[in-house]
Amino acid sequence: MIDAFRQADRRLGGRHLYQAVVGHLTYSLAPRLISDPTGAQATITFGTAYTLSEMAGFMAADCGDDTAALAHFRSAVPLARATGEPDLEPQIHASIALLLIQTGEARAGLQEAEAGYTLARARGTHPQIQARLAAMRARAHAVIGEHYAAETWLEQAQSALALPARAALAPWVSGFDPAALASESAQTYLDLDHRSAIRHASAAVNLRTSDRARSLALSRALLAEAYLRQGELNAACELGGQLLAESHGVGSARLVTALASLRGKLAAQRTYPQAASLLEDLDHALRRGQGLLHRTALGQESP
Repeated sequence: MIDAFRQADRRLGGRHLYQAVVGHLTYSLAPRLISDPTGAQATITFGTAYTLSEMAGFMAADCGDDTAALAHFRSAVPLARATGEPDLEPQIHASIALLLIQTGEARAGLQEAEAGYTLARARGTHPQIQARLAAMRARAHAVIGEHYAAETWLEQAQSALALPARAALAPWVSGFDPAALASESAQTYLDLDHRSAIRHASAAVNLRTSDRARSLALSRALLAEAYLRQGELNAACELGGQLLAESHGVGSARLVTALASLRGKLAAQRTYPQAASLLEDLDHALRRGQGLLHRTALGQESP
């Protein structure tokens, strides 16, 4: 069931699934938590509730409701502790940190990532968890404008990801792979206005598989904006057109925000025919995306 939700979310975006996940948490898992499960069954029940709470947080953010997203993430903290699994609590710190960074609270996000990283190191958690937390620290430092710290923590993330794992990643945790690190590195360098953003965003696009439609679309949006910032208009427009053609049907506020950012950067180039055509297509995609997200927020679209 968890895998089915994850796979559908990666293909379609959280807008299509949020209500279904929240309904499962409320009506199926909550009564089982109240019954006070014990032993192995407790780990399974609390672990499943943790996973779906974190998933609901990302899906709420995909629907544009960051307040609900943070509430879901916070609710996952005691569930993580109840499982006794060492990977889960540091992982949810990383998710909270990411949300805070994306919503303009970089210093709060940095504190969350620091707390999670300290906990992960103390527990000897899986290298992928440590790498993700190091990447979140890099992201926060970049937004704050601390170039050296951002690059240092990206290097730490790369080193952590290369470490051998002592045990398998907990089944309740989504992995943090080289494609994910490339995407976070690209965003970090984009925030630093550094040309390396192109190299890392290209790697993220190349490493993403077609079944990760939302992540692939976000990586392409990053790469297009990186090209644009470096004055490579033709490459940016070509990639922007490909992005719009291949991301149709992905319901994600994050993608809408990425498209809006790309449109804003491209507006100054509207005198060029290729840019003008892409701007028109972006306007159409943004109107459609914002309308769909608005209907989802009002509960007018079925999951």
